[in-house]
Amino acid sequence: MAVDKENFKHENDVGGMLKIRPWTKAEDELLLILIKENLTKEKSINFRSISQQMPERTTKQCREHYENSLAPNKRRGDWSLEEKIRLAELMVIHGQNWAKLRDSFRSRTYNGIKKKGRKFLGESSVSKPLKHRRSPIKTSASLRKYNNKIDDDTIFQRLLELHKEHRYHIKIISTKLRVNKSEAELERMLFKNCQCKTCLTKRREIKALMVENNEDFKESWTRVKALEKLQDLLRTKSETNMNDSVSTHNISEITVPLVGKELGYPIYPVPSTDYEGLNCASPLKLDTENTLDVECD
Repeated sequence: MAVDKENFKHENDVGGMLKIRPWTKAEDELLLILIKENLTKEKSINFRSISQQMPERTTKQCREHYENSLAPNKRRGDWSLEEKIRLAELMVIHGQNWAKLRDSFRSRTYNGIKKKGRKFLGESSVSKPLKHRRSPIKTSASLRKYNNKIDDDTIFQRLLELHKEHRYHIKIISTKLRVNKSEAELERMLFKNCQCKTCLTKRREIKALMVENNEDFKESWTRVKALEKLQDLLRTKSETNMNDSVSTHNISEITVPLVGKELGYPIYPVPSTDYEGLNCASPLKLDTENTLDVECD
C-alpha cells in the first residue's frame, strides 16, 4: 500500500513538545518507505534524516520503533537458555550499559535486552504499597508522592527486621515491605549498610570492584549480580544436559571462571550463596556515609 507523505502534517503540542502516542499502521508504512529510500543512498539507516520527514516523530522514536517493532532481523518473544547465558556474560562485562549490550547482542532489540537484563537484576520488580481503603492510590505520580513521605530511615528499619526473618529472600522481603522500591534497590540498601557477617563480605567484594574498575556501588553490584545469574543459568544448563562434563556441584568453582577467562573479562570474587554463617542477632546499622542513624536490637 502506497503512502502519500504529503497527507501528513507536522503539528506540535503546546510548547513545541511532540505528542507521545501509539504508532499507526500508516506511520509504520511511511517509516519503512523512508528507510528503504534512505538505504539506496547510504550504507546505514540515517534516522536523523528520516525523522525530518516523519510528522511529529523524533529521531529516537523512529529508531526505537523500527528496531523494536519493524526490523525483520530481530528476534522477539521467549529467550532461549543460550541467549540468557550470553546476556548474563555480557552484563558481567558491560553492567547496565544497554547501548553496549545491544551492540554486542544484535539478534535482540534494545528494549528486549534492557527488559530482560533488568529482570535478571530485579530492577523492574516493585511491590506497590498498601492502599488506604478510603483514599485509594491510582496513579504512578500519587504513588511516588505517597512513598516520598516514607523516609529511608523508616524503610531501613523495617528492611532489617525482614532481613533477620527472611535472610536474603529479597522477593519475599520486597512483597512484605511494600514500598515503591525495586528488589534491586532494597538489596543494594542492605549490602551497603547492614553490618552482619554475610553483608559485610558482600560489601567488601563490591567495594573491591569499585576501586579496581573506578565505578560506583551500583555498577559493581550489577557485575556481581550478573555473575550470580550466570552461575544459576550454567547450573540449569548442566542439569538439563546429562552428558555435560561439568557436574552441578562445582559450577561456581569451575564453570564460571572458565567462561570468564574465555571471554576475556576479569574474574570477580564469586559471591557466596551459603548463608549458614549469618548471625542475624549481630548489630545492624546504617553506614556513617548515610544520614540515617538506625540500630537493630
